[in-house]
Amino acid sequence: MRPSLPTPSLHTSRLRLRTFEDADADNLFALHSNAYVLRYWDAPPWSERARAEADTRNVASARVLEKLGFVREGTLREDCVVNGDVSDSWVYGLIRREWQPSPEPGSTR
Repeated sequence: MRPSLPTPSLHTSRLRLRTFEDADADNLFALHSNAYVLRYWDAPPWSERARAEADTRNVASARVLEKLGFVREGTLREDCVVNGDVSDSWVYGLIRREWQPSPEPGSTR
């Protein structure tokens, strides 16, 4: 039996972050994030490593991940189907000890 964890939820105009549930597994494909989400990395149950995937045709998503500090680690060939087309995915990783948090909005740092 899994320990009971609090189920906080973070909402922005573009993102809803909540505790992962087993029923979510079939719906996960890519991480669409922003710097605000990574500010919560120090809160449990985050691990020492974050991983994200982006369709190789979606250069804008790749740029966002790289701006957040993610490093492209490889390519998964014919990994996903988007609008009926088979496509490759780029895999990105971010190690906690290498991560540089973004300044808080409105800070002078």
